Amino acid sequence: MKAAKGILTAGVLGFAFIYFSSHFFLGPLSQYGVRYLRENGGKYGIRLLQPRYETVSLASWNAVNWREAACELHSLRSGSPLSGKAFTFHAARVRLEGLFPLGKRFRVLAEDFELSRIPGKDEKKFGASREIERVRGDFSYEFSFDLLHPRAARLQIRELLRKFSGLIHEGSIPGNLKLKSEAFFRLHKKEAVLRLQTYQEGETSLLRMNPDGVRNVSALLGEALTPAEVDLISTHPLRAPRLLEIRDEARRRADAQKERDSSYPFDAYKHVLWSYLLTREFGPAFAEEVTDAHENGAVNNTEADHRMDYQNNLRGREYALADYQENSLTRRVLKDPRVIRTPS
Repeated sequence: MKAAKGILTAGVLGFAFIYFSSHFFLGPLSQYGVRYLRENGGKYGIRLLQPRYETVSLASWNAVNWREAACELHSLRSGSPLSGKAFTFHAARVRLEGLFPLGKRFRVLAEDFELSRIPGKDEKKFGASREIERVRGDFSYEFSFDLLHPRAARLQIRELLRKFSGLIHEGSIPGNLKLKSEAFFRLHKKEAVLRLQTYQEGETSLLRMNPDGVRNVSALLGEALTPAEVDLISTHPLRAPRLLEIRDEARRRADAQKERDSSYPFDAYKHVLWSYLLTREFGPAFAEEVTDAHENGAVNNTEADHRMDYQNNLRGREYALADYQENSLTRRVLKDPRVIRTPS
């Protein structure tokens, strides 16, 4: 009995010693980690600037807390919806937990985080915004980290940076990421809010927007989204604001053309312009996927309507790839014999 009490007392005293002396080693270790992230993030498409935190402390025998953690993130990867963009990141608390004693599995949690896009020079001047402006919520992610073998640990940190670069640029990350958040962007100068969360597909976590929220946001548009369009936008959250904006821009400009000339083939123009703008923004393959999603869900269209729309969507992609000027499209819709102006 006395031996057991002695062991318990020693354990309590040992933990108390570690807990109260933790600031002596957690601070230097954290600063080393900050330097490593700053120096190595650029190799994986993300430059980290001014990584910082207010306090670091031992939360329990297997967990560390960093309060008011923040940094700037600059995307260096080309070919991504976020290419060249910069963000600020702030979290009220970042927590690192060891899942097993002296094991190799850890979990990082960010509570009450906000990722906000830093406006570019043109946006500061003209007030334009075509992407998600900020994301706010909580996330956790499990990963491997061999704490007892520094060489292996460095390689695993590099792999972790690569994975989070994929999440930011492509909307997916290997492993188990749990994200519950809200994404904010502007549509018709009004703030739109959509739930952004993760969906597990095999061994990969994918970013998804809530489909019901996409339907609700589409109410701001003058034309309802088809179910296939809702699904496509939900599964491409990084492109969602621009997809909605392009669709609405094509509709509004076609309506304006009809008001100027009621005999003008405005529906043909709408599809040509929509496909043209999508191709300029995302490339021909994704532009075709978007316009096909609309046709697949337009159940009230006749076969002749579909044939007309498919052909005019193709013309829009061809015009974009040929680098025709956007202001030439109204004339080309009238003059190009390949454009179908009325269903037949």
